[in-house]
Parts: sequence; C-alpha cells; structure tokens
Amino acid sequence: MRAKRQASNFLTLEKKVIAKGLCTACGTCVGVCPQGLLDIGWVDGDAEPYLAKPPCPECGICVEVCPGKDIPLLQLEDTVFGKKRNPERDKVGVYKEAFSVHAVDVNVRESGAAGGAVTALLAYALDKGVIDAALVAGFNEEKPYRPEGKIVTESKELTKYARSKYGGTPPVNALLSKAILEKRLSKLGIIGCPCHVHGIRKIQFSQKPKRIAHGIKLVLGLFCGTQFYFEATRHILGELCGIGSLDEIAMIDYRWGDWPGRFYVKTKTGREVLVDRHEYVYHNFIPYWQRDRCTMCIDHTAELADIAIGDFWVPGAKAGDPGWSLVIARNELGMQLLKQAEEEGYIVKHAFDMSGQAPSGAEFKKHRAPFVLQRRKRYGTPVPDYGFTLGHEPGERRTVHRAPGFSELVVESGKEN
Repeated sequence: MRAKRQASNFLTLEKKVIAKGLCTACGTCVGVCPQGLLDIGWVDGDAEPYLAKPPCPECGICVEVCPGKDIPLLQLEDTVFGKKRNPERDKVGVYKEAFSVHAVDVNVRESGAAGGAVTALLAYALDKGVIDAALVAGFNEEKPYRPEGKIVTESKELTKYARSKYGGTPPVNALLSKAILEKRLSKLGIIGCPCHVHGIRKIQFSQKPKRIAHGIKLVLGLFCGTQFYFEATRHILGELCGIGSLDEIAMIDYRWGDWPGRFYVKTKTGREVLVDRHEYVYHNFIPYWQRDRCTMCIDHTAELADIAIGDFWVPGAKAGDPGWSLVIARNELGMQLLKQAEEEGYIVKHAFDMSGQAPSGAEFKKHRAPFVLQRRKRYGTPVPDYGFTLGHEPGERRTVHRAPGFSELVVESGKEN
C-alpha cells in the first residue's frame, strides 16, 4: 500500500531548509509557487525567500523542487542523461566531449568574463529560435549592486548581463513563473550556477509545475567553486574603495576589463575605482567570505546542465590575453548546439582532453566540500543530501619541476614521470 504523502508548504521549507542554513538563494521556490505567494527578501544583502502573501496552502511543490536539502544527483543524472557517473572516478560528471571555446564576435568575446562562450551560445539559441527567451543574471536598476534574474528576448541585449556576479547568489529561478506562466514563453533557456541547475532538474524530474517543466528547453550551467556573501562586497567598497554608502553606487562589475578582470565600481558622482583581481578575490573574498551553504556543495562543473561552461585558465596565460572558456557538452542537445553555433560563425571551438584534468576551483567542491560534509554530519549539523558520499582523499601527485632557489615547484597536472 502506497504511503500517504506528508502535507507540506513553505513553512515546512522555512523550517527544514532556510532556518537550517541550507537555502542556496537560487529562487526556485519563488519561481514555482502556483499562487505567487512567495517573494525574495534580502537579509544582510543576500537573497532569501519568504511568504509574502499568507496563508500558504499545503501543495508542497516548493518543498519538492528545492535544491537546498535534497539533491539526488545520480537519480537526476540518470533521468537527464540516461546514465550515471561513478562518483569517485568521474569528477566532472557525465559528458560527451569538452572544448576550449571563444566567441567569434569581438564585442561578445571582450564583454564576457572568459571568452564570451555563454553569451555567444545564448545569442545563437535566440537568433535561431532554439529558445524564445533566456533567463540570465543581471543587476537591479534601482540598486545596481544587487544581483537578480533578467528575462532576455533579444540577443543584442545579452552583453549587458555578461560576466560574473560575486555579490551573493542571484535568485535567477525566481522568474520562472513570470517567464513561462505570465509571459507565456514556451522555449526558455537558462544560465545558472550548479544550485540553479539542481532546482531546474528537480522541477523537470517531478513535473511540477508541469508547464514550467515543459517550458525549459536549454540549461547552461556555470562552473562554480563558491559564491560569496554580499557582505564581502560591502567591505571591499568601504575598505579598498573608500565608498561608505551603497547609495553612492551607480555601477558594479566583478570582472571588469581585460581577462581575468578586476573589481570595478562607479559612483553617482562619476568617481571610478578599480581593484586588482588577486587582491579582492584571493586576499578577501575566498579566505573570508564564502557562503556556508557553498562549502557543502559537491557540484563544481554544473553536472546536470546540457552544457557546462567556465573559465579556461590556459597554462602561461597573462592578464590582458584574450579570454577562453572551457565548455563541457553533457548530452546530445549540448553537442548539437555547439556544432551548429560553430557552423553559423558564433563560436570557435577546439577539442579539449579532459582526462586527468581538474578545472580551476575543483579543490573546493571535490575535496573540501566532502570533508566539510563529513565533519558537519559527525557533529549533527544540518547538511544537504546528495544521495551518495564522496571521498576526499588527495588525488594523484602533480608533475613537479625544480626551479632555482626552490626544491620543487608545481607547474602542471598529470602523473609524475
């Protein structure tokens, strides 16, 4: 006899996910609410869903599709790709081929954080009718330091929303209902971090809401080592830029200028300040301001996306070099889109051998996160459940070369000769 499903609503989500520190701020719950009762609030500058129009009925959809607590990666993978990876061996998940890619259009390439591949692929999909709109991350017009979702229907608009947003996780999925139910878009493309992708795949797996599940036609995912609390940005503004109030800000960019980009802020009085990437990322954001929930995420390369895209740190690359993206096609849809985008002159791509490779940032997700999960479980701290336990043993030793004044210097990945 089938067990009766336990009644649940947003209050359940609030108790089991948000109040436990497991919310990813992706906005999925807001985007699927059938009655539009939920909204995004801002706590310490970061997105957090709340019940804006009580009471909340016990439909349970927001609980079922939330990627904060339960993310059955292998089950979702089997549903999306028809196969599962070996968690300990396949560090980047299921995929068909990988490529190094950059946009052909110079403006698109220069507008991107690393090669403009995301913008070029979405532009192709929009121009050719693969999708009729793209859901992307941008900044709020009235509060230009606040990241949020944007619905784009014209490819020429995409460059306005290019490049990384490090000022808290943009609640992109909060716009799902608006795009598909209100605007009646039937072919939606989405670009998001792994947590956004997890939410999308849970919607499609559960088929709830059905129109939203069927309306999503293309899922692009970003490599993500971690996101940062907005408080990190506030401290950079005050301590490195001398800006005391958010009301002074006219524009913020986290990857401004030539690759790999710098932190840029412009005030309403026209003052402009640049902060070197090494200074703000490696001496501020990464060591001090990583979101707690991100330290528990084991998905680095958007393992459930049709196409996963991230920075390609070419060995020997120097600041100011033209950017490249590392692109992983995970299914036939992804392969076909890349092939057609290349044939139509939107991208340049070269085959890339992923064997033995660990994209930049993998240490966060594939070693540190499993260790953090193990520790938290030991002490009874709430953690997300991915349906399997990932080990955190050190990998193969990297090739080393001697350098003057040093006993050994690590310079490249691979087995030692």
